[in-house]
This record gives sequence, C-alpha cells and structure tokens, in this order.
Amino acid sequence: MSCSFDQALDIVTQLLDALHRAHLGEAPDFDIVPDGLIVKMDDNNRPVVRIDLDRGDDVCPPKPLSLWRYRAPERWWGAEKNSWTDQYALAALFVELVTGEAPFADVFATEDVNIVKTVLANRPPNLPADLPRRAVLLRALAKDPRARYRSCSAFVAALAGFPSAKTASSAEQADVQSRKTRVRRPLAKRTIAFALAAIAALVWGFKSGWLQQMLETYGSSRQVDYQKRVDAYEKARAAEQTSFRQDREAKLAALQAEIGRQSAVAAAALKEYRDFLANGGCAALSVSRDVRAQKARKAAEDLSTAENELTADRTLENALISLLQSGKFMSGVVPRAIPADSEVVAAYRNLIEKAKSLGDLQLKYTDRHPSVIAAQKNHSDAKIRFTTAIDGARKQIQTRIELREKTVDGLRHVSEAAEKESLSAEQAFAAAEAKQFALKRAVERESDRLADLRRKEIELRFGIRFGTASASTNRAEKAEQVAREPHL
Repeated sequence: MSCSFDQALDIVTQLLDALHRAHLGEAPDFDIVPDGLIVKMDDNNRPVVRIDLDRGDDVCPPKPLSLWRYRAPERWWGAEKNSWTDQYALAALFVELVTGEAPFADVFATEDVNIVKTVLANRPPNLPADLPRRAVLLRALAKDPRARYRSCSAFVAALAGFPSAKTASSAEQADVQSRKTRVRRPLAKRTIAFALAAIAALVWGFKSGWLQQMLETYGSSRQVDYQKRVDAYEKARAAEQTSFRQDREAKLAALQAEIGRQSAVAAAALKEYRDFLANGGCAALSVSRDVRAQKARKAAEDLSTAENELTADRTLENALISLLQSGKFMSGVVPRAIPADSEVVAAYRNLIEKAKSLGDLQLKYTDRHPSVIAAQKNHSDAKIRFTTAIDGARKQIQTRIELREKTVDGLRHVSEAAEKESLSAEQAFAAAEAKQFALKRAVERESDRLADLRRKEIELRFGIRFGTASASTNRAEKAEQVAREPHL
C-alpha cells in the first residue's frame, strides 16, 4: 500500500512524537516493525497511527524475514537500539509508504540471512530517481550510523523541508548584522536620489503592469528551462537504468544457461562415480588382488620346498658316490648326508666290524689259517653287501631325483603363472584405484565450478561481491593439478 508524501510525513511525525515521549519516560519504548503498526484514517482523511507494543524486534530472525525490513544494518551484527537505528527504521518506513516497497525488498524475499547481511553491508539502497527528498532519505539510510542525521527530529525536519536550527540561527544573525551595518552607514545624497528614482520607476512599472508582465515572463521562462533540464536528466537517468537492467538481465540469462550446462556436467560426473562404486569399484579388485597374491606366495613356497628336497637328494647321491669311489669307507667316517638308520650305514658298520676281526686274526695267524680264511670270506661278503647297499640307494635316489625334477619343473611353471596373475591383478587394482581417484576429483572439480557460477549469479543479481577468488576455485585448480600427476 502506498500513500501521498504528506500522509507518509504525517505518519512518520506521529512515530517521532511517540519515540520522543518514550525517550522522556512518558510512554513505553517500542520497535518500529511492520506488524507492530496499525494505521487508520480519521474523518478528515488524516492517518492515525496506533502502536502494538506486543510486537517487537525479537532476538531470533523471524519467519518471514521481511518482518525485519526496517532493521538498521548495524543491528544485524548485535548493535543496541538507539536514535540512529530508529532514524533508519523511520526512513525505511517512509520509503515503503511512498513507493509501496521497502528498501532491499528483493533481498528480503530470498529468506536467506547470509545474503541479507552481505547486501546490507555492501550495497546502497536503490531508491527511485523521482522520489521526493531522495538525498535526505539516502543519508538517513546510510550504512554508517555516524553519516546519518544527529537525531530523528533533524531527519524529520529535513524531510519536511525545514532548515536545521543551527542554519536558521546563523542566517538570522547574518541578516541582523547586515541591517545594523546598513543603518549605521551614512547615505549620500546621490544614493538617496538614485534610490528615490528607482522606487519611482518601480511604482510606475507596478501601476502600469509592465513590471508584473516582465516578472511573469522571466519566471515562466526560467521555470520552463528548469523543467526541461529536469525532464532531460530524468530521461537520461531512466535510459541509463533501463540499459543497465537489460545488460544485467542478458548476463543473468547467459549465466543461468551456463549454470544449467554445468549442472548437467556435474550430475554426469557424480553419476559416473556412483556407477563405478556400485559396480564394485576398487573393493572387488582388492579382494581379487589379495587372493592372487596369496596364491602366488603359496606356489613360491611349494617350489622352494621341492627345490630344497631335490638339492638334498642330489647331495646324498654325491655323498654315496664319493664314499664308494674314494675308498674312505674304511676310515670309519660316514658323510652327514647319509641317514644314520639306512641300509648303507648298517652295511658300513658290519664291514668295519669284519675288517677289524680280520686284522686281529692276521696278527695272530698266517693267511692259510682256517680262521683267517673264514674272516677273509666274511670281510669279502660284508664288502659286497656294502657295495650292493650303496648301489641300491643310488638307484633309489636317482629315481626320486627324476621325479623331483619333474615336480620342480611343474611347480616352477605354476609359480610363474601365479606370479603373472598376481602382477596382473595388482595392475588392474592400481588402474581401478587411479580411475576412482580421478572420478572423485572430477566430481569435486565440477561441483566447485557449479558453486562458483552460482556465486557469480548472486553477485550479479544483488550487486554484491564475495571476493576476488573463492576457496572452491582454488580447491578445483588444486584437484586438477593432483589429477594430472601419476598415481602411485
């Protein structure tokens, strides 16, 4: 609802009187809020204001947020109520009464406290160019309380078109001093004569109508010229505002189209990342990698065990060959590679015993003695037994070596195949992990770009600035740099 300038001034004057009485303690203090003012017209079509003291400026932001549209900027950051905040509320109320819309109405319509605070701290109120007393209202709506009028009374006086008390007093003092100076100054005869002639001419011009005609013509021409300049200024101002709005709307349309495209890109990146995770992602490949690695370790252990057994058999074979060919079996020393409970060791001990018995008999008797001949035969039988035991053991070991060599060859192929599978699984897991990392970074990068575009839209729509560079942009650039590096 809008009203005339005089009606709005009458309402603000009544509120000023109520604030003054509240300051003197003659009435309760109150906040100027939209739902706390009741305006009715009397019989003379004069507005009468009634204040609802139950309505006030609550601590928490109200719903809707537009109930705080008269609230001064400093009060959004915790400042106490004072005459400067009342002055801002009176000015905001006056603008809404005259124009039908309070300052920053489009910002309060967003219902976002952060946006409202940012706009109130940075953007001046956009008042119509043809609003009466526009300069007075802009001063009362200043961001800095010290830039406003010294009091609510001074603001209402300036709004009504009255000079301040200090200015009026100075003018009166200057006028009185000038008159005193002119009275004290002696008048020369020529001056008196000239003054009388001028007065006579003025009287004649007035009686004849010539002076009135000249004044009317001059005043009319000046008024027409002034009105032309005002019309030209308003026209240029309106054209400038129209051009600005059209340019802003075109930029907003282009930015919204870019936001739509970027939203699709961000949604596609998020969908690809979620599909990758839904298909198993790195988890399934991680299990496969662990299984293949365990299989490769088991094959390597089996191969190592078979190779150790083959080496032991070859060592035993070499020991038997060395024992048989070197003739050291008479020394009583048995190689460690030969098992102590084997037939070879038993035959070897029997051979040592028979050789010792033969040696003892040869010391007592001659070689033709029956005891020596029998001992020689026993020693020869023991030697044959020992040789036969070694040959049998060698054949058994050679057969076992052949089987072990085949086993080792088979296990070597199995181990190599398992190692290749493990390496392939490790590479597949590394590739999947790199892909998951790249998809995640892509989601963050596209989301940050979308956030930057939306930040630019808010800046362009409400005429505010959040900063030269956002943290999301820096994070997106860093993510791109990390994504370009090789994944380890």
